[in-house]
Amino acid sequence: MTFFIHGLITISSFCLNIKLTQENKGLIKENETKNQLLSIVSHDLRSPVYTLKIVYEQMNDLLVKNNFIELRNLITNSQAIADNTYRLLDNLLHWVLAQANQFFYNKESLHLKSIIDQVLFNFNYVIASKNIKLSIDIPKDIYINADLNTINIALRNLIDNAVKYSSDYGVIDIKGCIEVHRNVCILTVEDHGEGIEKEVLESLFKTNNVIKGNHNKKVSTGLGLQLCKKILEENDAEINIKSVKNKGTKIIISLPLNTLHHV
Repeated sequence: MTFFIHGLITISSFCLNIKLTQENKGLIKENETKNQLLSIVSHDLRSPVYTLKIVYEQMNDLLVKNNFIELRNLITNSQAIADNTYRLLDNLLHWVLAQANQFFYNKESLHLKSIIDQVLFNFNYVIASKNIKLSIDIPKDIYINADLNTINIALRNLIDNAVKYSSDYGVIDIKGCIEVHRNVCILTVEDHGEGIEKEVLESLFKTNNVIKGNHNKKVSTGLGLQLCKKILEENDAEINIKSVKNKGTKIIISLPLNTLHHV
């Protein structure tokens, strides 16, 4: 009897230690997330907001002096800064939700070509302003099984990167095909722009740490790509990246097909 009680106590202590270890790991992860969040807010958001403050002060001075040529240049620059800041803030909010497991996934049959067209519509202006050529080859009969909201977020990020890091008069290729034996759709988004540095590419998906890279003075946290990976995995999809510095980047996504449309 004594031996039995001793055994129960040992098992209870073991279970308690496991629980405490798991709770400690959870606290450590939450603390890491908080530190990453503070790092992004304090540096990557503070800097462009402060720059906008200076730019608007300069714009006011130019307006008083009726220097409309310089004023127009400043307006163009401030628009680019504001756009980049908005994208970073949008990714930051979605990243926090993903880290807290606050995304809800309602998987359904989605027409891939329609989704791509809707996402591209939001980039029409900047694509035209940079004279980028789009090459789209997605069969109209491809249907995937995924959550519409989160897939939109992921594709918007990937296409945004392709547009942002493409040179003027560059080319972006978006292709889709079916791999029947795997029951998946292979979607590729390829640009021929700046590419990703080898060191950044190798460490991008290894940890949850925010990676900081520099693309011709465009600071990148890697937050968008990490968010895409998280979202795609939750949608039973996979993402791979191939990139060569100064030659471009190719994103390869494996998306589950909707079996009702592909039999």
